Formats: sequence, structure tokens, C-alpha cells
Amino acid sequence: MFIQRASIAGFRSIVHSTIGKCGKVNVLYGENNAGKSNVLAALETLFKVEKVEELESRVGGFIRGELSNFVDNFTLGTNVKRGNIIKITAQVGLDDNDLVRMPKFDAFIKANGIFKRGHNQWVVVEVEVESTGHALARRTVRKAVVNNHVMFDFESSDRYFPNLKVDSKTRLDAGEEVFSCLINSFAIIRAERFLRNEKVEDEALYPLLQNGYFKRFLLELSLSREPRFKVFEEIVKNISAKPFNFGQIRPVVEDGNVELLVKDSQGRELMVARVGTGVQQIIVLVSHIASSSARIIGIEEIELNLSPSLQYRLLELLKDMVGKSPNVIDQLFITSHSYHLSMREDVCLYAVAKNDTGETNVSWGPAAVSGLRKHFDFGLFKLPRTRSWRS
Repeated sequence: MFIQRASIAGFRSIVHSTIGKCGKVNVLYGENNAGKSNVLAALETLFKVEKVEELESRVGGFIRGELSNFVDNFTLGTNVKRGNIIKITAQVGLDDNDLVRMPKFDAFIKANGIFKRGHNQWVVVEVEVESTGHALARRTVRKAVVNNHVMFDFESSDRYFPNLKVDSKTRLDAGEEVFSCLINSFAIIRAERFLRNEKVEDEALYPLLQNGYFKRFLLELSLSREPRFKVFEEIVKNISAKPFNFGQIRPVVEDGNVELLVKDSQGRELMVARVGTGVQQIIVLVSHIASSSARIIGIEEIELNLSPSLQYRLLELLKDMVGKSPNVIDQLFITSHSYHLSMREDVCLYAVAKNDTGETNVSWGPAAVSGLRKHFDFGLFKLPRTRSWRS
């Protein structure tokens, strides 16, 4: 599963912008407060399920549900009044591995001539989020199209594949299987990733990867059986082997505190707090990705506390993780203001900037090249005039 193209309107500083021709690894480059994280948050909203409103449907929360603490996400720019509707549309590609997970949908599109042979199956999903007051918002899937055939129409009395003369249960099963696959398939690793002092509590260990619970999360993984223990092994392998070679990590409990130890090649063990903030950042990032159930990951400020060398090595690891087992990540969206990442030719690069009225614009291809050249030529760096850029 991957996002090929997305259109965002009315979300935070994004009055209207489009990202297109997305690849496996995408870098959103721009200055602080340009709106890079707003792009990630909008994509997360497209796939998000929080509170189920339609209980009669197995995917009711995806079709229509409420989002809490959401009011600040509606557009508020210098010359733009706060809107009350956000519109997000994305074209999502499904490959053969996705179809294996959706046998009813796979059989349905093949039986009804919707299947695209030798190509990805394209699903276009249109979502609206409407402000309902009191910090709440209602999120609604208005329409979904599969390979140019209407799969879902919220306004229709016969919502699933309304143009096909097939029994309603078969159409419902096929459509809901697609929605079930899309639910929460996009996750963001926030920039607030740092380690704190953690104590073992009497209650069950938190299964969530977040500040204040991270070491306990790794401790719980290390004490688990398969398949969760395999996730822990994957984390240890990625930290101890190339490209990092940081050493073996293991969580321990001492005097009621959970600590994370790192053993180097000479057999010396140090607490993770002693090995530097850059190493800690990478451990947290790798752990998030290895344990995530989302297929598409967004990472805020990937270069946080990392030297140019570590930035390069981290991106190499992330590229290698995309599409590989045991936890398959199909696509990455990364925000950055690192000059070193913006010079990579092996990623899809987008320039994110605000105009004079405070609106965020996203450009790619020749437009991104022009914007970035102007940015760097103004400062200490000079971009090569003959450099080829991937879009």
C-alpha cells in the first residue's frame, strides 16, 4: 500500500496544496514553521479512526466518526478566516501483497471486470472533516473510487458499488474489506522522542510506544513470547548491526527503575543515557517502526540530534526496511530542514514553504528545485546548476 498523490484543503496552514508522484521514501523539506508537519497530520487524518458513530457497520468509524481535540486543525491564516470544513483526497495504490489480505475484494474486482492486470489497483478516497464545536469534528468518507469505478458513495442509498448489479452483501463485503485495510494505516513518529526516568509500576506494562513508557515497552517486548519477541529481536539487530554497530541493547530493572543498557564490541555495558542523544533518537525511531502496525509511516524532523553521518546511515536503514518483513513498512514520509537530506537523489523531494499570507504550499519536481535553489543560494550553500533531481 502506498500513497501516490494527495490533495489537502483547509487543514491548518494548508489552504490548498497537492503532493504528487510520491515514491517509497519521501522527504518534505522546508524551514521551521513552514507547515511540513501539517502535511503529515493531514495524511494521518485521512486514515484515522477515533470514535465510532455508525455501529451498524463493521467499518463505521472509518466511514463516519468523531475526532476529539480537533478544532485547531481548521484553517487559520493571516488573510484566511477559520474554515469549518477540511477536504483531503488521496490516491492509494494496492499491490498484489495487499490483495492477498483482501480475498473478497480481490475476487470481486476480478469477477466484475474492475481488476487492472499487470498494474497496481488504484483507490481514490475523499474525506471531509466538519467542525461540530466544543473541540470536536465529524470525519466522513464522502466517496471512494476503485480503478475509476465508484466503490462507495456516502450520499447514495445503495452505498457500495452502486453502479453494479450484484447482490448487496457481496458488494458490501468487498468494499468494507478495502476500508478495513485502510483504517489507521498511516502513523506519525512525533519529534518529541526522548527518554525519561521510568519506574516499574504494579499495573500492567503499557503496550504503547510513547514518552515515559518507552523503556517499559522494550522490557515488555523482551519478556514476551513469539511473535512480539521477534519484534524485540528485530530492534536489537537493527541497532547492533550495520549501518550503526551501536552494540547490543537490553532493558533491565534496578531498584524499581527500568534502564536500557548498551553493550559495545568489547563487552562493556553503558546506560543508554551515556551513549549520546543521537543514539537514543535512532533507538526510538527504529523501535517505533519495527513495532508499528501501520503500513505508511511519517517521521517528524528525522535529523533531530543526528550528525550528517548518522543522518545518512539512518536513511540507508530506513530505505532498506521499506517493504521487508517481519513488519512490512510500505512507504515513508519524512519532514526535514537538513541540507544533507535535501541533497539526496535517492528520495522523492518536496519543498514546503509559506507564502506572504501565511499559507503553506508544497511543490515537487522543477518547482521544488527552483524553491530550494533560491533558499540555499541565499545562505552559505550553493546548489549545483547541473544537478539532476528526482521527483
